[in-house]
Amino acid sequence: MKNYITLIIIGMFFLSACKNTEFVADTGNSDPVTIPQDPVDDTNITDANDSDSATTIDSNVTEELIRKEPLPEVNAKEWYVRLVVEDSSNDLKAGNTQLGEIALNDAVQEYALKALVPFGSSYVDIVFVDPIGVDVGAYKSSFHVASTNADSWEFTVKSSDANATMILSWRGLYILESYVDSEGRTRYHEHRSMTNPLLKYMTLFDVSNNIEIPVLYGSGMVNEYVFDMNGTNERVFQWKIKDSTVRLPSNREIFSRVVAPVQKQDMNKIHIEALRKDAKATPEKLREKRLNTLDMRRPPSFEVWK
Repeated sequence: MKNYITLIIIGMFFLSACKNTEFVADTGNSDPVTIPQDPVDDTNITDANDSDSATTIDSNVTEELIRKEPLPEVNAKEWYVRLVVEDSSNDLKAGNTQLGEIALNDAVQEYALKALVPFGSSYVDIVFVDPIGVDVGAYKSSFHVASTNADSWEFTVKSSDANATMILSWRGLYILESYVDSEGRTRYHEHRSMTNPLLKYMTLFDVSNNIEIPVLYGSGMVNEYVFDMNGTNERVFQWKIKDSTVRLPSNREIFSRVVAPVQKQDMNKIHIEALRKDAKATPEKLREKRLNTLDMRRPPSFEVWK
């Protein structure tokens, strides 16, 4: 019985020793010094691996957001636009005339393309007549050497109908990025932008009516211009660009400097939509009219504008 009691006491002693979480430091003395260990509250402890994972995830999310945030655009250095004219009276359209700037010393000569006379006697076209720096004649493209200075391009709208109503607009801005291909030739990647700040420096000037309008209005919308041929077969315009190093005035200041009052944009849009609708209203009649202007006895020929 005594042995049994002794075993119980020894077992209780060892059980108590196992539950006691203390460090024992040996000081060299026979009596050990016990250093109490504060109870640990693990409710607020985050595993190191979990913390690193959370930090990595947060960092990745932040980097992803930064990467997706669009960078502010700067003024395009090399670019071009496409001029477009619509003859709403005859349902005709031309839109392959280009003007722009390229960072090459021989840009004027290298990228000048002669204009061909349209087939048939019913036509509408846009050409550059006798541009500076190239041979006398009419051209479909006109590029200048890239610069931040003020510049201008003069172009002519040609029409077979001296009484037609026209809609003049443009496509672009096409921004160019040069690269050298495997054969050492300079080539260009391009992308279209309607938000590039360079567009705010550009205006369209009607030489005959002395009217100047910005090429954009509202929130990046193309400003289309309606005019009549007024009894002539040619009308002259200029595409102008201001010195892009100068701070732009506010929209109110820009409109106050326009030579003549600009058409109300909402009314202008409605007017243009009506003109286009009317042009599509009688397609068979217009088709017959164009066919009658063709001389079937004469084969097509490739001639340049004189």
